[in-house]
Amino acid sequence: MPTINLIHEQREAYRRKLKASRAWFLAFLGTTAVTGGATAFLLIGSMALTGEANRLQAKAQALEPIRQEIAKNEEAYAKLRPRLATLNEARTETEKWGRILEHMSYVMPTNTWLTGVRSTPNTEEDAPIEVSLTGMSNEQETVGEFMLRLQALTDLTNIRLRYSEEKKTQFGDGLEFQIVCDVPTASAKSSSKEANDESKRS
Repeated sequence: MPTINLIHEQREAYRRKLKASRAWFLAFLGTTAVTGGATAFLLIGSMALTGEANRLQAKAQALEPIRQEIAKNEEAYAKLRPRLATLNEARTETEKWGRILEHMSYVMPTNTWLTGVRSTPNTEEDAPIEVSLTGMSNEQETVGEFMLRLQALTDLTNIRLRYSEEKKTQFGDGLEFQIVCDVPTASAKSSSKEANDESKRS
């Protein structure tokens, strides 16, 4: 009569269950290790970020007096800015008149001289200043030459002859003339530049 070993099948089933249990246990241990490592890494990172934030906050507090000083200086500069702009404009205007007079002294023709220089501010806003140059010369050609030489100076515009007439002087007969030109103001130049920029953009 053949013998059937039922215990062997039970043992094989038990072994399979035991292997599956070990595999699940090892998987659980691996997952636990990974989770613990990730938790530890995140905890260390959080501690490092907290320390960095505290360090930056302490640095910001240390720099607070400097920030307040900068704010005070900016406020003081904002109050002085209009005065500084006025001084710069006045210096520019002074330098301009110096250039004009110096240029006239260089380009004055022979036997020609000025007897009067008068400036008349225009009542219109941002309008140029009108300058009248009265002088004497011995002939009309030198007056025209003087006008051509004045045109080389960019500080003068709209140069024109108002009159020229013969006049007797203590030195003899001569030719009195008056040349009129415009001197643009700093505000007029600024307005003209803004208008040109606006036209270019459009």
